[in-house]
Amino acid sequence: MGRSNKGLKRTTLSPFIETAKSQSNEDKKLAGLLLPFTGIRSDVFCHLHGPTCFNYERNEDDELVPRKGDDGTRIPKLKVHKSAPCRKGDDYKPCGDCRRGDREQFEAKYGHHEREIPLPSTWKDWSEGETHDDFVKKELGLPELVENYFKLDEDDYGKEMVAGDGVSENQVRNWIKDIADEAGIGYERGTVIEQKRGETVEIHTHDMRGTYCMILIRNNYHRTKITSYTGHKHVSSLSPYEKRVAEETDDINYLDHI
Repeated sequence: MGRSNKGLKRTTLSPFIETAKSQSNEDKKLAGLLLPFTGIRSDVFCHLHGPTCFNYERNEDDELVPRKGDDGTRIPKLKVHKSAPCRKGDDYKPCGDCRRGDREQFEAKYGHHEREIPLPSTWKDWSEGETHDDFVKKELGLPELVENYFKLDEDDYGKEMVAGDGVSENQVRNWIKDIADEAGIGYERGTVIEQKRGETVEIHTHDMRGTYCMILIRNNYHRTKITSYTGHKHVSSLSPYEKRVAEETDDINYLDHI
């Protein structure tokens, strides 16, 4: 029987996010913030391509136009394609994962429809609250990080892909592990012994997807809105995350919402 997804609970989400924000390695920082606040799978993250995966608001003519935030910055959205050319590596040939099954391009697992995911500028920290209304609104800086990190169009500067030409899922796993270990969240999640890392926090990259679901649930998003962002085919897939969030609070009104 497979392991269930263990998204970060409110007490461990806060130290994880603050530790991710403090990273001097911009690649690791991007993974630590983009994954839990977009819910994309690690294989999608490894294939992100700045010019084609990030866009802006659409006008009445369905044209992409820059969206301006309160401070004048552009706030991009992340577009998850059903399928797209694999651009990993420096020769633009499909990577090993994409070549399996005679595929010539990357295909997202939850790819029955394309979806656009907004990138939040702030987030709600419930780590010290006793009820669902007890939270502190904090700066996240994800839109600015993405805009400064990626090359978003032909005239822009930055990296076309993560780390320049894409990364492996194992590298992403190590980044998430590094952040979790530095954040010291093993007290809640438990630890495991790994040959290369020694004692390390029990966390998987896919737990970031569960974390995103739980963040949206805490923010009272409608189930169909959540699945429009995550790509789940049915709202029943959210039940494990709703139960995990319900374990965090005794707030009767919020439990009725779930």
